[in-house]
Amino acid sequence: KKQEEQKNSLEGSLKDSKKELKSLDKNINDYSTQATDYASKIKNYNDQIYSVKNNKEYEALLKEIDFLKGENKTVESNLSDSKDKKEKMELFIDDTSKNLEDLLSKLKSNLEELKVISAETDQEEKKLNKSKDKLLKDIKNKNFVSSYLEGNQSFKLAALSRDACSSCFSSLPPQFILNVKKMEELFPCPSCGINLFWEE
Repeated sequence: KKQEEQKNSLEGSLKDSKKELKSLDKNINDYSTQATDYASKIKNYNDQIYSVKNNKEYEALLKEIDFLKGENKTVESNLSDSKDKKEKMELFIDDTSKNLEDLLSKLKSNLEELKVISAETDQEEKKLNKSKDKLLKDIKNKNFVSSYLEGNQSFKLAALSRDACSSCFSSLPPQFILNVKKMEELFPCPSCGINLFWEE
């Protein structure tokens, strides 16, 4: 069960990581396009500098170039960060995929082992149920048998231990203990009312 929970967790993590990787790829493409666009505009403005007619036009072009360089610097920084994140994300996805593959292999092996053990315990359960049915026929207290078969919780059991009730630890009279030890019927504890039996 723990391995299945771990498998679900790894699969969920892998799904989210691939989704984030896709988003990072989109960001990298967008930033790359913006960087190319800014570089092209800066080149055009630099070419225009040589054909300006006055200082006013020259200053306006320089101002625009400085602005574009600032924007381009921000975009290139974002592009670099996104590429770093993508590289880390790809490593994480690779590690998670390997861990998931190993876990799936272990889980498959454990499920096959569990199948064999379940078949063995099923056979053991059948034997125990057969013994139980035989014992139920030998119990004289039919009210108890009826309640037991119906799943009635009012018939709770406790063993007689060291001449005392193992549920409330009250000491019991010698004759009462002898009656319980005969195992002919169930006797309720005088103190707590639980049904006592002799554990051979």
